Parts: sequence; structure tokens; C-alpha cells
Amino acid sequence: MKKQIISALMCAALLSTGLCACSSSDGFNKGEVLSSKYTRSKDAEKTYNYRDGAAEPPTAYNSYANLIMGYELKLFRNYAAQSDGSFVLSPASNALSLSLIANGAKGDTLSEITLALGNDLSLENLNTCSSYFKSRLETVAEAENKKTDELSGKKADTSAFMRFDDALFINNNTDVKTAFLQANADFYAAQAVRFDFAGDAKSELDKLFNSNKAADEIPLDKDGSLVSADSVSFCDGWLAQYGADDLSQGKFGGKDAVFMKSTESFIHSDAAQGIIKYTAKNPLKLVLIMPNENVKIDDYIKTFDTVEYMKLLESFNVTANANASVPQFDISAKDKPEAMAEVMQKTGLYTLFSDKSDFGNLAHTKGVTLDGMYSLNNGFSLSKNGVSTASDKPADSALAQGSAVKNGEKNAELVFNRPFIFMLIDNESNIPVYSGVYMN
Repeated sequence: MKKQIISALMCAALLSTGLCACSSSDGFNKGEVLSSKYTRSKDAEKTYNYRDGAAEPPTAYNSYANLIMGYELKLFRNYAAQSDGSFVLSPASNALSLSLIANGAKGDTLSEITLALGNDLSLENLNTCSSYFKSRLETVAEAENKKTDELSGKKADTSAFMRFDDALFINNNTDVKTAFLQANADFYAAQAVRFDFAGDAKSELDKLFNSNKAADEIPLDKDGSLVSADSVSFCDGWLAQYGADDLSQGKFGGKDAVFMKSTESFIHSDAAQGIIKYTAKNPLKLVLIMPNENVKIDDYIKTFDTVEYMKLLESFNVTANANASVPQFDISAKDKPEAMAEVMQKTGLYTLFSDKSDFGNLAHTKGVTLDGMYSLNNGFSLSKNGVSTASDKPADSALAQGSAVKNGEKNAELVFNRPFIFMLIDNESNIPVYSGVYMN
């Protein structure tokens, strides 16, 4: 069947509002941007939106965090099994998109989704917890950026941000239900667009994904129904900066690399060791995990489940530190969208992408199917200046005075000079936002 191509750029207001719903002479008309017709409820007790004052998470949040964590780690293991070399993905963005789609599912399809994400979660809990998780991550850095230094009177550096960009493309022969679109507005704020898949997609979709080149090639089948796409962008500096004497030349996999030395919180299990390093403004921490020398990275990933993950995090002790040497590295953004259906099917979503699925809560139209879910991979950058997606690097800044290495008699010594897992995780829930493996 003939496939169409999406061309994508984001409007200027994106940083503060997420995906924009603006239109232009060659873009969407108001009738096509379905999500623009629905406004989020400002009742924080209903939506648990952090931006509206939901300072406390829903009561089901701990359960949500543990269950979503399990889904994301399973997704990570399945993704790693088909990857060759270094890679990065955003399991959190995928989980949020899947949670939105759950609102349109019925019967066995809804059961399949909630079972994959966590069978102890009701749809209501899934929505409110997802809303709190997403809105909190996107809002904390915004508040920090508005602060003014009390001594100098200067405004803070505004380069730090976290942004989830999600979209649901709907063929124009589908009659979407009001309840689904209102649930999206209240809890997810994804862009929902209905248009003719057989038309000229380039002229219709030009303001969605912040100049992500991969968005140019999202496939839309002219006879299809639904396509989901997501991406994550973030940028931040380090809470504890590196000093002028903390950079040195070294080897990673036999190749030259610049290593950053610092003293960080030490974590460990029977099979691996690692460190935790905090970002400056976003409520995130970088976790690096390196299997022991006698454990191959591929074998370790196969066992990297919730038990192992929590064993590492729970080994944290304020008195246990490691003098760590970490290589600076970049993983480039991919220039094509990544189809996630096959990886997701291995997590238990066996019929979601088939004609056996039921989306009776999304549309009045019969026979609606989910044609695909795509990730727009934004890459990853780790440097002395901070951590970010590949195209959003923090500005080069002067190194801190002194050194970030604090020698202690009991400090472990860790040199990350062989393949390791890197994760950017939420401080509060420990849900992974970004995950990957660096193998040079």
C-alpha cells in the first residue's frame, strides 16, 4: 500500500506548552487539530497536574511507579536484544503514549494494555499517575528557570528543560469520541490530529516535532486508522560541576576518550557497580551501571529486571562514595523513526497492533486499528557541561574551581572503560526516563 511521509517542525511556543496546536496557510485547519478544541480541567484534585498545583502524587503512585518500572525494564531488555552496539531509548515516553491509547481501548485490548503496564492499576489510576509524572518532570525546571539570583539580580540560565512530545495521527474516516479527547486533554496533552492519510502529509504536518529529522519519515498508510509517535528532549547541567583538574585522557575499548573524574554516590549489586550523579534543575539523576569484569554486558542485560534495578538503587548509602572516571560520549539522534510494535509485542501486547484489537472507546467508527507506534530517537550526550538529548547540549561553561574528586579512605574506585548501562531517572519515583547502553 502507498505510504505517505510526515514533515515536521515545532512552533515557537513549544518549550512552555508542549506540542503546539497552531496552524498556518499550508498546515492544519482548525477542524483537523482535534486536541485544540479541548482544555485541561484546572481541578488538580481530578487531574493531578503538577502545573496546576498538585504538589502531592495520587495515592496509587507508588504502585504505579513499581509497575511502570517493570514494563520499562522489560522494554529495555527486549530493545537491547535486537540492538547492535550503543543505543538509547525513552521507555517513559512509550509508556505514556500507551497509557493514552488505553483510554480508547475496550474489552480484551484494554485488559492486554493494563496487564502489560501493570495489572494492579485501574484506568483512573493510570491516568492520574501519568499526569502527575509527566507534568512534574516538565514543570520543575521551568520554575527554576524563572528564579533570580539574590546577589547579582540576574535571571537564571534558562537552558534546562524536560519535554515529552507525543502525537496521535488519525485518518479522516475515523469519528473520534469526545470522552477520549477530553481524557487526553486532562491527563496527557498529546497532539491529536485527524486528516487524510492519502493526502500530502508534508503540507499538513509541519509543526509537530521540533525539527526532528526522523519525523519526516513516519509512515502513514492511506487505508490505515491510527499512528502514534513520541519523543523526549531534555537538557541540564550538573548539580556538582567538574573542576579544571577533573578531565584526563584515557582509553575506552582501545580508543582514545576524555574521562571526567568525580566523587559520586556508590551503588552496587552482586553482579554490577555504579554511581548516581544529579542534574542541576530537572528532578533527575543519572545512573551509570557497569557489570563486574567477569560478566558480559549482554548477559547482564538479560537479568536486568526490577529486582536487580532496585537492589542497585537500595544499596545507596550517604556514606558510600566512589571515585569515578566516566567517558564523555555522544550517541547521535536517528534519522528514521523507530517502529516499536515488535519490541512491545514481546512485553505481552500480542494483539494490540492486529485486527483483533478493539478501540471502541476511541472512535464510533468500526474496525479502527493501531497501525504502529513510533519513537523519534533524539540521541544522548554526556559531557563535562551536563546531560542532554543530542541536539540540545548545554552551553559550554567554565569548569568549577577546585576538583570534584573527594578522596576518602573507603571510596570505591570505578573506571567506566568497558560497556555500561546509563539511565536518566526520576528522583521521586525512580521511573527511568531515558535508558541506553554505551559500547563505543
